[in-house]
Amino acid sequence: MTQNPHKIFLICGRKRSGKTVFASKFLKANNKKTPLVYQSPHDSTFNFLPLVTRPEKWLNTPARTSELFIEYEDFLQMAYRAKNSIIIFDDFTGYEDSRISLDFKRVISRNRHNGNTILIITHSLSDTPKKIFNFIDGVILFKTKENMIGNINRLPDFTELSAAHNRLKNAPDFAPEFVKI
Repeated sequence: MTQNPHKIFLICGRKRSGKTVFASKFLKANNKKTPLVYQSPHDSTFNFLPLVTRPEKWLNTPARTSELFIEYEDFLQMAYRAKNSIIIFDDFTGYEDSRISLDFKRVISRNRHNGNTILIITHSLSDTPKKIFNFIDGVILFKTKENMIGNINRLPDFTELSAAHNRLKNAPDFAPEFVKI
């Protein structure tokens, strides 16, 4: 996939399908951009980065030198000011719900002006806020366990997403499909 600094992608797939590994490889391939990552407190996938941000208000573990523990709202302020960066929201539905926060919308609206790429990682299309599809340029879909028929009224470009989902059922793991939105 060619990297465009003005794109927003949704990466979706079941646990251990390869979505975070894909994002890590994307970061390494685009190492001229500054990475900003917000991930769950128990995930260590992005530890190769000099700065990893995590929600830590409920955790009593000491920080490693590569970590900065901040709250989600503070991360959104950093992301809003970021320029020429790759911003990753790992496990996105753990932080945003169906009413997408105003601060997240601000990050999205400034994205194209600031030359950023945003990767939004989630486990389920059905749990992803419907409004997010108004902002993204495409879906990088890995194998999921969901029933696509139940999503017919929730998702845009359902035909394309459903076709990709069906192709992935018989595909090997770690082989995503790209669906342009």
